[in-house]
Amino acid sequence: MVNLSYLKMNKMKKKNIIYMLATAVCTLLCASCENDVSENGVKDQLYMLTSGEKVVSVYRAKTSEAINFSVYKSGMRISSADVELTVDQAALAEYNTTNGTALQVLPADCYTINKTSIQLDPLEVKDSVKIILDVKKIDALQGVGTRKYAIPLKLQSKNQVAVVDNKSTLIIIPE
Repeated sequence: MVNLSYLKMNKMKKKNIIYMLATAVCTLLCASCENDVSENGVKDQLYMLTSGEKVVSVYRAKTSEAINFSVYKSGMRISSADVELTVDQAALAEYNTTNGTALQVLPADCYTINKTSIQLDPLEVKDSVKIILDVKKIDALQGVGTRKYAIPLKLQSKNQVAVVDNKSTLIIIPE
């Protein structure tokens, strides 16, 4: 006669061995997979959400007018970014050609930019920029309600982070 407790013990041992083997196989399969997210992920890139033309109405009753916008970094958040905002005559020339205008660069003493250099750490996604227009100087230069001058801003990367071309220029036109 066969001992039942011995058979039950053997069954349990077989079951435990099967579970351990399955766990070991799964662990080996998971460990052998290549975890290279950068192959299929989107690389970090810089852009201005407010890009293109921005007409700003200025009023004589005010002495200044503030313009706020942000510089963004999107992607996998693996790179830090060094960004520079520059006044770009070539961007204004392209804008004039495209739109049939003859705007000139607004003299630098008619506005202030709170920052032209921006550093974004890998996990940072944006930084804000503020431009203050001097309404009195703009009024003396072109009057209020007319469009003769603009601030053509261009976003440029100082390191390897790419800039989205169609979101890298902002033409601010005070009127």
